[in-house]
Amino acid sequence: MNVVITEAGSANNVGSMALIENAVNIIKKRYDEVEIYIMCADPISVKETLILEGFNLKNIVVTEDLFTVPNNKFRKYIWLLSSILWIYYAKLVLIFTTRIENFVFGQRKMLLAQIRNADVVICIGAERINDIYYKIEFFSLHALHIYEKMGKDLLHFSLTIGPVFHKWSIKFAKKVLNNSKAILVRDQKSFDLLIKWEINKPKIFNSYDIALFQRQSLRGETIVYNQYKLVKEKPIIAISVINWRFKYANGPSKFEDYIYSVAKAADYLIEKYNYQILFTPTLVGEENAIDDILASNYVFNKMKYKKNATIIESLLSPSDLTSVFSVCKFGIVTRMHAAILSSGGAGTPIIAINYLYKLREYMKNIDSEEFSIDIDNVNEAFLIKAIDNLNQNYEYIKVKLFKKIILLKNILDSHIDNALN
Repeated sequence: MNVVITEAGSANNVGSMALIENAVNIIKKRYDEVEIYIMCADPISVKETLILEGFNLKNIVVTEDLFTVPNNKFRKYIWLLSSILWIYYAKLVLIFTTRIENFVFGQRKMLLAQIRNADVVICIGAERINDIYYKIEFFSLHALHIYEKMGKDLLHFSLTIGPVFHKWSIKFAKKVLNNSKAILVRDQKSFDLLIKWEINKPKIFNSYDIALFQRQSLRGETIVYNQYKLVKEKPIIAISVINWRFKYANGPSKFEDYIYSVAKAADYLIEKYNYQILFTPTLVGEENAIDDILASNYVFNKMKYKKNATIIESLLSPSDLTSVFSVCKFGIVTRMHAAILSSGGAGTPIIAINYLYKLREYMKNIDSEEFSIDIDNVNEAFLIKAIDNLNQNYEYIKVKLFKKIILLKNILDSHIDNALN
């Protein structure tokens, strides 16, 4: 059995890495003898993290994806032009033959040979159909279309569609999706779009994110209490923040209001409940200094009680971060996968600040809508009210969350079995 996992991200994003790890575990759980090829944006970081997480790489190969943007600015322009020309050449070849790997050279020849040998190709590029990231979207859709033209069975896991507003991307996305074999979306809005777009050829499932299956390491307490010196006697609240640009925000709150509200909520947790604050970044080391450590420092600098707050200043693996969440009483999260790893992987309740509708949908899925607010409407009063509510009803909420997560995992398992069969 040969399986290709494609459109995977970088280990710099804990969410992307969690999708990779759980896709591998899903495949290994179902097939005894399987060769797995992971095509991703950053093979070195992904391979290093898999080793750190204890994966045996004997039957796992990690390579670049079909379109991987170089870091060098000058090389980007050359790469862009050559890649576009290559796409049109590939489409021309595919008119006459599905065996395109025989008519290309270099790295892409090797990658397409892997696709040729695959029994199934699984796309885990969760936000590849998104017009905000139109550059990534353009190349991702062309890559997936090429695989389909090669006659490969294409499955999508944990897909979120949108926002989409360009005619070309909608038309192309419809073509790619309707020629796929199975699609598991992770939010109701994406499922509704599939129906609206009349995507009726593949199996479609109104499902959940595969990061719900994330395992914990045994290093959470060591990281929290030994490495970062938090006190065992005081409960810990995890905070995940984002350096969001508010480009498409409609509500009254802007970035400064968001930072201020979270800082005030953190001070309230310290002053009223004597809790400790632990900032838990999930995106670290990205270009343009947009990572979560920077965002955490923005909040930290606005806080009154700084001595009771700590920032994790390095990137944790998905299992380590999940284990850290398990040590915390609850979390205030903005990142989607901070929400999933905390509530789904660790069973730790959360208050969510929704920076996109996918997080709002997730909070609805886990019956926690009352603890959820959109980022462009966030304010200090809501967060304080949610904190008090969660504290007063903590045990009930935690048990309810535990039962709901079990149900979601069982449904997701069933959907995956159906899709792979």
